[in-house]
Amino acid sequence: MRVRGTLLLVLVAALLVAGCGGDDDDEGGAGGQPTTKIANKPAGLDGQEFCAGVPADMIKSAIAEPYRTYDAIPVNDFPAPGVVGYECQWEWRNAQGDIRSLKVDLLQFDGALEGSLDASWKGTVDLVGPQGVPADDVGEEAITVKTQGGVTLSARAGQRQVTVVSSTKGAVPPAAPESLALVAAAVLDIGE
Repeated sequence: MRVRGTLLLVLVAALLVAGCGGDDDDEGGAGGQPTTKIANKPAGLDGQEFCAGVPADMIKSAIAEPYRTYDAIPVNDFPAPGVVGYECQWEWRNAQGDIRSLKVDLLQFDGALEGSLDASWKGTVDLVGPQGVPADDVGEEAITVKTQGGVTLSARAGQRQVTVVSSTKGAVPPAAPESLALVAAAVLDIGE
C-alpha cells in the first residue's frame, strides 16, 4: 500500500512538472505568456488598408462627419469556398442620438469555383426582388433598393461584387443612392 501511494505521488508530481514546464522553443511574450505566431499574410491589401482606401470625402458625403471608423472584418469562404474580401463600417451620431451608418462589403471571387459570382449575384437580385432598381455607371451591373430606414446598392465588375448599405436610427434619412453609387464605384477600383 505504501509503495502504491509513493508511486501515485511521484506520478502526480511528474505530471505537474511536465504541465508547468515550458518548451525551450517557445518565445515568451509580456508577463511570460507565449506569443502567437502569425503566418505570412496573403499578397495584396489587408483589411485596414482596404478600408482606408475608401475616400473620406465620399464617406462624409454619405453619412456626414465626424464619423467613427470600425475595424475591418475579413470575409473568407463566403458565400462560396475561395471567396475573400472585407467588410468596412463607419458611423455618424448626433447629440440627439440619431445614427447614420455606412457599411461596405467587397467580395473577390478570383479563387472561387467557376460560376460562384454569377450565383451570388443572382441571389442578390432575387433577394432585392421587384423593389430593386438598376443603377447606372457602377460596375458592369448594379441594383439599388430602398428599405425602411435604409438604402442598399450592390454592384459587380470583373470577379468582384460590392454591397454598400446605409442605415439609420432616429430622425435622420439614410444616404442617397447616388452617394452609395460613388462609394461602390470607388471600392471596385481599390486594389485593382
